[in-house]
Amino acid sequence: MTVGKCYNLCRKLKYRFFGVQYASQCWCGNHYGRYGLRDKNECRMQCSGDKTTYCGAGWRNDIFTTGLSARPKDSAYLGCFIDNAARDLPKVVNAGVKANSHYCIKLCKRAGYKYAGLQYASYCTCGNSYGSLGRVSNKQCKMTCKGDRREKCGGPWRNSVYSTGLKTRKVSTPGLKYLGCFVDKATRDLRREAPKGHMSVPKCYRFCRKHKYKFFGVQYGNHCFCGNHYGRFGIRPNTECRMQCSGDKTTYCGAGWRNSVYATGLELATTGAGVRKLGCYVDKAKRDLPHLYAAGHKTNKAFCWRYCKGKGYKYFGLQFGNHCTCGNTYGRYGKAKASSCSAVCKGDRRRKCGGTWRNEIFTTGLRSKKAKRMLHLGCFVDSKARDLPKLAGKGRMTVGKCYNLCRKLKYRFFGVQYASQCWCGNHYGRYGLRDKNECRMQCSGDKTTYCGAGWRNDIFTTGLSARPKDSAYLGCFIDNAARDLPKVVNAGVKANSHYCIKLCKRAGYKYAGLQYASYCTCGNSYGSLGRVSNKQCKMTCKGDRREKCGGPWRNSVYSTGLKTRKVSTPGLKYLGCFVDKATRDLRREAPKGHMSVPKCYRFCRKHKYKFFGVQYGNHCFCGNHYGRFGIRPNTECRMQCSGDKTTYCGAGWRNSVYATGLELATTGAGVRKLGCYVDKAKRDLPHLYAAGHKTNKAFCWRYCKGKGYKYFGLQFGNHCTCGNTYGRYGKAKASSCSAVCKGDRRRKCGGTWRNEIFTTGLRSKKAKRMLHLGCFVDSKARDLPKLAGKGRMTVGKCYNLCRKLKYRFFGVQYASQCWCGNHYGRYGLRDKNECRMQCSGDKTTYCGAGWRNDIFTTGLSARPKDSAYLGCFIDNAARDLPKVVNAGVKANSHYCIKLCKRAGYKYAGLQYASYCTCGNSYGSLGRVSNKQCKMTCKGDRREKCGGPWRNSVYSTGLKTRKASTPGMKYLGCFVDSSKRDLRREAPRGHMSVPKCYRLCRKHKYKFFGVQYSNHCFCGNHYGRFGIRPNTECRMQCSGDKTTYCGGGWRNNVYTTGLEVATIAKGVRRLGCFVDNAKRDLPLVHNAGHKASKPYCWKFCKSRGYVYFGLQNGNHCTCGNNYGAFGRAKKSSCRKPCRGDKRSKCGGAYRNEVFTTGIELERPSAPGMKHMGCFVDSRKRDLPKLAATGDMSVLKCRLKCKRLGYRYFGVQFAKQCWCGNSYGKHGKRSQIECRMQCTGDKANYCGNSWRNDIYSTGIELEASTCRLGTKEKFVPYRTCSCKPAPDHRSLGSLVFVIDTTGSMGRVIKSVKNNIRKIIAANKRFDDFVVATFGDPYKKKLMKTTSASKIYRFLNKLKARGGGDCPEFAMSGALDAAEAAEPNSVMILFTDASAKDRRKMGAVEAKLKAKRIRFFTVASGRQCGTNGKNFAKLAKVTYGQFSRLHSKVSNKVMELIRRGVRGDLSFSAFPSSRGGLTRVLKGKCPCRTVTRRICVKPHPGFLGCYLDDPEYPDFTVAMVSNRMTVWKCNKICKAKKFSYFGVKNGKICGCGNQYGNSGDTANANCNVACGGNPGEKCGGNSNNSVFESEILHPIVVTKEMESGTKTQQTGQQEAAYLRQCLESQTIDYLLSKPACFNLLAIGEDGLGKVTFLETLFGVTSYVNTRAVNQFDFRPEEDERVHCCLYFLPPIGGRGLRRCDALALKYLEDKTSRTLPWGSSVSVEDDRYSDVAAVRRLIVERNMLSKLPATLPRK
Repeated sequence: MTVGKCYNLCRKLKYRFFGVQYASQCWCGNHYGRYGLRDKNECRMQCSGDKTTYCGAGWRNDIFTTGLSARPKDSAYLGCFIDNAARDLPKVVNAGVKANSHYCIKLCKRAGYKYAGLQYASYCTCGNSYGSLGRVSNKQCKMTCKGDRREKCGGPWRNSVYSTGLKTRKVSTPGLKYLGCFVDKATRDLRREAPKGHMSVPKCYRFCRKHKYKFFGVQYGNHCFCGNHYGRFGIRPNTECRMQCSGDKTTYCGAGWRNSVYATGLELATTGAGVRKLGCYVDKAKRDLPHLYAAGHKTNKAFCWRYCKGKGYKYFGLQFGNHCTCGNTYGRYGKAKASSCSAVCKGDRRRKCGGTWRNEIFTTGLRSKKAKRMLHLGCFVDSKARDLPKLAGKGRMTVGKCYNLCRKLKYRFFGVQYASQCWCGNHYGRYGLRDKNECRMQCSGDKTTYCGAGWRNDIFTTGLSARPKDSAYLGCFIDNAARDLPKVVNAGVKANSHYCIKLCKRAGYKYAGLQYASYCTCGNSYGSLGRVSNKQCKMTCKGDRREKCGGPWRNSVYSTGLKTRKVSTPGLKYLGCFVDKATRDLRREAPKGHMSVPKCYRFCRKHKYKFFGVQYGNHCFCGNHYGRFGIRPNTECRMQCSGDKTTYCGAGWRNSVYATGLELATTGAGVRKLGCYVDKAKRDLPHLYAAGHKTNKAFCWRYCKGKGYKYFGLQFGNHCTCGNTYGRYGKAKASSCSAVCKGDRRRKCGGTWRNEIFTTGLRSKKAKRMLHLGCFVDSKARDLPKLAGKGRMTVGKCYNLCRKLKYRFFGVQYASQCWCGNHYGRYGLRDKNECRMQCSGDKTTYCGAGWRNDIFTTGLSARPKDSAYLGCFIDNAARDLPKVVNAGVKANSHYCIKLCKRAGYKYAGLQYASYCTCGNSYGSLGRVSNKQCKMTCKGDRREKCGGPWRNSVYSTGLKTRKASTPGMKYLGCFVDSSKRDLRREAPRGHMSVPKCYRLCRKHKYKFFGVQYSNHCFCGNHYGRFGIRPNTECRMQCSGDKTTYCGGGWRNNVYTTGLEVATIAKGVRRLGCFVDNAKRDLPLVHNAGHKASKPYCWKFCKSRGYVYFGLQNGNHCTCGNNYGAFGRAKKSSCRKPCRGDKRSKCGGAYRNEVFTTGIELERPSAPGMKHMGCFVDSRKRDLPKLAATGDMSVLKCRLKCKRLGYRYFGVQFAKQCWCGNSYGKHGKRSQIECRMQCTGDKANYCGNSWRNDIYSTGIELEASTCRLGTKEKFVPYRTCSCKPAPDHRSLGSLVFVIDTTGSMGRVIKSVKNNIRKIIAANKRFDDFVVATFGDPYKKKLMKTTSASKIYRFLNKLKARGGGDCPEFAMSGALDAAEAAEPNSVMILFTDASAKDRRKMGAVEAKLKAKRIRFFTVASGRQCGTNGKNFAKLAKVTYGQFSRLHSKVSNKVMELIRRGVRGDLSFSAFPSSRGGLTRVLKGKCPCRTVTRRICVKPHPGFLGCYLDDPEYPDFTVAMVSNRMTVWKCNKICKAKKFSYFGVKNGKICGCGNQYGNSGDTANANCNVACGGNPGEKCGGNSNNSVFESEILHPIVVTKEMESGTKTQQTGQQEAAYLRQCLESQTIDYLLSKPACFNLLAIGEDGLGKVTFLETLFGVTSYVNTRAVNQFDFRPEEDERVHCCLYFLPPIGGRGLRRCDALALKYLEDKTSRTLPWGSSVSVEDDRYSDVAAVRRLIVERNMLSKLPATLPRK
């Protein structure tokens, strides 16, 4: 028994699981695990049919799946769902140990359910719906199924739900809707019953819908009921309606006395009838909709609609589930939440019918007759003395009819009463307003509207206007006892807007007001007491309840429509109500009479008066001043003008005063307001004049201008102030200059200590570029020493005098003196008020005072033009600017800049008010805000001279001479010593940085330093003695004082810009990576002060590494791969390099990794795979040492592959080991296999006692000939598309390309095809590319790297040529010579061969190396149509095709399949017609060659290692006279298959050998004791031979169906039949398998056909012994007949009939091992079968079938 055999048996029997037990038993089933799971160690008994695998143990099954699906394809897992006692899936079955998805799905499907569930590991649940209790996470369905431990079967009250694949039949059921599970009784909830029987939901639906019922129910699986109402006996949970329908088990049909109720979809067309939902509304005992009807179980929307519509109502409602309500209005109690109308309709439980005191209201579709422009005013009480006096009509009355009657009679209001009466009037409401509910009698002429009730009027407006059109509502305004509108009339019940407006308009007033519901007020202005919200004017008018008539002291104000006549009065402005007396405030009186404001204005303006007043309705007065007797409220000036009643004209002794608009033209005279400014006792404007009642802007302007001042001010309403400057105390708020001018009360004249300041229009004479510095004290020892002039002096004149004398400052003193100097301020600064004596030559400016200088600048520059302020910078004791000078009172920017410039410094600083500092650089200690440099310079108070330890820095204008210094960069100040940091010293002398740069760059140094102002040093490293602050390197260069050249033993170090061109060499940064003690990059070099990127790059590249790293500032690390410990943060690789402080060199255990530029070609080849790093020892893991020395991975692979080994390992950089298994000593980390290969330093080759192991790509069926055999090729015929096992790994993939100019149009296509072919490669070890042109120049590449081929192709361009034939044969010949045997060559060209004479040589070379030749041609081939290429293709079994899509695409696809290993190159068709068939997998039958291995000397098997602990052989004899034949005789007698001789005298026998591996034959060089001419092993090595007994042979036959063999004679055939029957039937079945037959092929070719064909035997067929080996793969149409012979256990040899059968097979079969090699049978003794035995035992190959068979 084997696992594969058991698999086939159980799969054939359709079981899902199989188990192998007790080494030889095979058990099948669909469930497993009922007795528990045990440790794998208890199932380790070797299979009887395959010792390399385990087959359970005693009472222990090793269980596998057969791969048959666990559940139907149309089933799907739906999720984990909650269950409870009511059951989500109603049917529950305890499946016990059978419980799994497969079982439960089948169970439920048979029962007709749509869904199946698994619960609590052992229960199946079934149903037609699921999920009613909710879904949960799949983690809650985690109990293992008792019937299949791979699956999960729900949990406690948790169902794992699946679909069974059953689906409810789809039937058209429009409008169908499930309504619930309802109770039924004998009196039936749904009255009409349909015929019983085979029932389903669609069937019942069709019956009830046909009979026009709205609802139907299915009950007890087979009952159907119909009706228009349902639910009278109550609703139940859906779990009580889960009986399967008799007509469709996938759906439920109620249960006993339970209806599953559905709607048929039939409804009344209420929507089309104008029914519209209005919402959910509150109701109370006084009904919102007055008509109430208890509809009971009939209650639904359709019923109530019909009921209310029939009663003539506009609206209907549904309330409390069982009431209909009707009415013509709704919503009086407001809208309710929609959720409160949730009561279920008793007549239709699908719908909601309002709620408790909640109406769900709809329109009935009826509409009232409309009447225009009427407004409903309410329900009012009437009595015998009618509220509306006029009865307009009786009878069939409507609201509209009454409206028309009353409007026609010109009444403003009408009312409908007692359903049939119409009353009219202009007033209403005298008997009071009542609730609308008291006026809800339906109109006799229109039942959709209400028409009052008994003694109740429903009152409306007729729409006739209540007030004039030119009147407008103006708002609600405050009133008081003084009255906003002076005229007040009590209107009583007449009070409304219409009445009051008419009243006021007749009295000539512009405005009318309504107050306190019954008062009218009139006036010509309003709002003097303020406006308020209209809510304060909310009292209802007594004359019209629709309107509001003000409130307590609140006027509702309207315009009356009267307007004041418009007259042109430019400049007219009302100033207020002023008191008058007999002495008259305004002196000039105009004639009395019919007076108005415009008339008085014209009179006074004509006589040039600024002001006028109207008094007592008919008086007019004029004047230029007013207000001497005081001002009064405007309410005291409200007498209507006699000439215009719409305006007021004062009152008794009260003037309404206006301005005429006449003003002085001060604006045109340059007067400009400057603002409101603070004043104090020391006046801002020094000249003060008390103007009294004359005070106004015009007067003060004339006064100050006359005094010659530039500015004038108005203060405290009665003062004028004058001066030439202003604002010293700051600006004040404009509101503080609010004092009224005594001379003009319209204007403001400053305030208390506040000046309203204006310009007078006078201007000072200007002088250019001067700056006022302040008022300074002078003395006899003058502050400014030079007296430039006296007399009629001005500031400008003094400026010119001093500037001419080249002084920087000048001062004017005592109004007439001019003084000059370059310094000022020694006697102190005083207040500006002390320097306000007007200049004798210009009174608009000040010229100091006695012993007081007003000092100005002349504008001469304080510092050079090329100097600039740079900022405020920190200083300390180490000095940012090294040179410091105490300048004292001279300290200013001008002085310090000159001082530093003379000393040759680029920068000057001013510090602590009096110090100058100089230097060539600044800012080393940082910059600060300019606010910290705020100390005033002692030499110029305008300027700031730094602060404590703060420099105000300026440039001096000196600049370092520019010199071209590409790449130069300053690195810092470094210590030097007598052992120089930079070794090379340049000549001393007149030194500068550029000069030193040029010297060192010329001599190829990377760094240079300048020291002690005149020394220059060069070198490639720096910094060994440490770095110092830049402040220690500030000695000026002797050759350029604007730069520093180090200091004493201090170097200013720079780069020369020379760098190693690492970027151009392919260096690329890869990132920052973690390292540890095991090293990510294995080679670590402590570079010390040399550590830099270029140094480490050169170091690692010279040693052949692909990557280099920089670590901890001073280490170089090298390796061929990186990142084993992960990537690190970039910030952790920031340690400066010791060899170049500009750069970063990783960090502590952090590598900054780069590529060295060496291209990494990872070893790759078809089938090669890296297995890992493995330990080796003296007992070698891979036994065969194939080579040592100059080693690489690919080189080792080729050696081991040629020796036929599956695995190879590279060790200790130079050793190559081979073997067929590995790992016996354990696997280690790849870090331990990082020694560079001696032949390829870019890759690793293991380490000491560490193998880097790879697969060679040899598969089990592709072994090569072993030692002692040789290669032989034999023909065989096949129809397969697949390559033969021994043909799967080929030599070279060769491309020959025409690159002449004519190929330009197709060269791109050629390159693309080649790239696709290479990308598909799985069979070729290397590639060859050759090109040819005209003339021919050999250009060829051979490589194992696909990337190199891609780069070669990228460089190809079509050029040259000229004539049509090209040198194609030369290119093909060179390529063939470079190619390996068993290769494929593809030639691309568009021309014939110019060198046809070489065709014979090409053909010979192709045949010699077995190279298939393919040509892909374009064009006409120079008229030859490619005959020569076609011939080569034919003789080499290749293909000739033309480059166009229909053919070439197919050829390219076939080549790609061949390269990939999916197609044998021998299967290529001979014509175009066969291309499509081959692409479809139908390949032509053909005779091909197969390589077999034959053994020229069959006795000796080789030299093998012998391990004392595990010896190959049992010692049979030890003799000093031992010979090979003596040992053979001993072992042959003992029936052993093999024997070995060791150490010249020891003979051992056994049935297997090679347990410790083979070794070179030279190691078996000890002479035999009995025959010195023979070799009898070595000290620990056996010379192994096979004994002369016939032994097992493995023979494979590949043949076409129907091939017959010839029989070799009657007697022989008869004997053969006899022994075959005995062997296969009697003996085979009673012993361990010694003869097995495996027939694989198309249906109809069975075992009988095989035996008859091969032996002529037809008499036996034993299906029990044979059928279990039958296998027919669908994709393979060939016939494989495999015959395996094994001797029975115990070593018995083959009988005579066995030998006869094997001899008979010799001429009719290809003898091939399952892994691809064959052993030839050469004589009657079959002595070479020992080789077969050796291979089988050593390689343990019998259990591993060829790759063409499934592994299972």
